[in-house]
Amino acid sequence: MKRFLLVIAAIICTGQIFAQKAKVTKPVTKQSNSFAIVIDNITYEKANAEVLAYRDALEADGLSTYIICGTWENPDQVKAQIRKVYAKAKNFEGVVFIGDVPYAMVRNAQHMTTAFKMDEKKFDKDQSSVASDRFYDDLHLEFEFIQKDTVNPMKFWYKLTEDSPQTLNPTFYSGRIFYPPMLGGDKYEAIAKY
Repeated sequence: MKRFLLVIAAIICTGQIFAQKAKVTKPVTKQSNSFAIVIDNITYEKANAEVLAYRDALEADGLSTYIICGTWENPDQVKAQIRKVYAKAKNFEGVVFIGDVPYAMVRNAQHMTTAFKMDEKKFDKDQSSVASDRFYDDLHLEFEFIQKDTVNPMKFWYKLTEDSPQTLNPTFYSGRIFYPPMLGGDKYEAIAKY
């Protein structure tokens, strides 16, 4: 009985910790369409005024804008938060990822591209996988987790499952605002200026 209670307590505590890692800020205005900004906690803290100005500009353009902020551990966590907002939001039309939001490298998905074709058996997964935010914006597709990259904490491999739809039909549009490390300098300052 004690073991059972300890397991239940651990599950509850883990759930609370997981839930605290993401925060959703509701839109300031009610518009006929909605949108979301997905951002990591550190970027949000360092570029807070600029992100809020961006949200205000989107709302002035007619998009009720949610801000989904978190300490992102994997793409599944991000996707779960997006799904929650998508289910509640009115006419959810898109999302932008800002800063350090995990991304999916997808196997079995070269048919999702127009020009990228490479033998996945001959070439290593770094070369022959497709980096794709269809992981987030096409809610019809089914993915299976493979592994997390050992060097880049934002990079995760998934496989497009065989029983998933094999054609793209994004549920909403998406984009990224990301500062490549090879450019040097302060990435938070650069993102804030964008």
